[in-house]
Amino acid sequence: MKRPMETYRGDYFFRQGAMVFVNRSSESFSVSYHNHDFLEIAYIAEGEGFHHIEDQVQKVRKGQLFFIPLGVPHVFRPTSANGKTLIVNNCIFSVLLLPKLIAFVSDPGIVTFLKQMEEGVLGHLSVADRNDRFEQLFDDLYEQNARSMSGSNDYLHALLLQLIIELKRAKAELEPA
Repeated sequence: MKRPMETYRGDYFFRQGAMVFVNRSSESFSVSYHNHDFLEIAYIAEGEGFHHIEDQVQKVRKGQLFFIPLGVPHVFRPTSANGKTLIVNNCIFSVLLLPKLIAFVSDPGIVTFLKQMEEGVLGHLSVADRNDRFEQLFDDLYEQNARSMSGSNDYLHALLLQLIIELKRAKAELEPA
């Protein structure tokens, strides 16, 4: 059975030339199964629930981080309608930002990782928080996203790059030696 699906568009979220948007969402059963024309890194900030992604269902809990590529259908759901709240922090960003980040990076492994994101060959990922780094970075991203000061977009880009580097490191820890 095919599920009904929406496509979320970056131009709804990205304002005034920004290519990054950060929010904090209380997940529910009313959010639709969706895909999007941007990249997403989602962090489970509170609670437990499920991540329906493509044809898989994964149990999720605080401290997990997910990378969702362009066009991959997914949705987060709480454990139950009247259970503990599932809070997800989302950092969405345009694929058009990746060449700018690639131009800045000097580490060949990080360049390759960013190019895999850009080319759409990096599949969806799930990793655990390492020493609360993801949680701290999301706090900083959320705070900076709320500001409209000189340099805010550049600051967001720098934080996003830190988040991607931490994601790459956490992924490398899961790979066999």
